[in-house]
Amino acid sequence: MTLINRNRLDSLLMLSNKRLPQLLTMVKNLIDSTSDNISQIQHYIATSDHQSCQQLLHKLRGSYATLGADELVKHSLQLEHQLDSAQIVTQQSWQHFFSVYRQSCVELHAIISEHSLPVTESGSELDLSHLHTLLKNQDMAACTLVAKNRLQLEQLLSEVDADKFLHQVAILDFAKAALLLQKYLPTDATGK
Repeated sequence: MTLINRNRLDSLLMLSNKRLPQLLTMVKNLIDSTSDNISQIQHYIATSDHQSCQQLLHKLRGSYATLGADELVKHSLQLEHQLDSAQIVTQQSWQHFFSVYRQSCVELHAIISEHSLPVTESGSELDLSHLHTLLKNQDMAACTLVAKNRLQLEQLLSEVDADKFLHQVAILDFAKAALLLQKYLPTDATGK
């Protein structure tokens, strides 16, 4: 089961194009603090400090919601409500939450690693014609393809066009993105 809303995260990463290294560092720091946060939650549980536990769950929920960790957000919210209403939270519920939290971080790490790869490690040359077809067909796979080949696109397109293109894809305006990309296609691909 996928725990990360990939389209939301890819859109965030594309919208944050100019500050991508800082965003990737922030996400890495969130991931790196997982063990400390779990230990802190376990401490709050052991000391019955429900208010501090709720605050930490709320903080995690806010941070990870932006990144598309929908399952983690859902479980965190459920636990917050249970703590708020003084319901007993079972050990099984906590273990399930910790499992979802860890797995979400594993998936996030894999995704940000893809965005950290230099162009030469991305696997293959970007097929602009294929990307153009995906955009014209309003296929969400275009988001993933653009995210994986962001650096290559920045090299192929002018700086202004690359910024516009990445923004159009991030806001899911595929028609405008396809139109902008069209002038970079080989002439046989555009039918000219």
